[in-house]
Amino acid sequence: MRLDKTVKTLSMVVVFAVFTAYGKGTPTPAHEAQQDQTFTILHTNDIHGNYMPFLTTTVSATS
Repeated sequence: MRLDKTVKTLSMVVVFAVFTAYGKGTPTPAHEAQQDQTFTILHTNDIHGNYMPFLTTTVSATS
């Protein structure tokens, strides 16, 4: 009987912790994020590790 009460209490504490922790992380809203971002895509077909960046457009990722 005491074990059942302990399990029930522990379950309630876990559920409470999950619901109160949900949403605590606040990501940056899109309108506050940096508008222009640059990233480099490396060629992955070079087996010697001489990766070189290449320019791309927003239309074609393989240009």
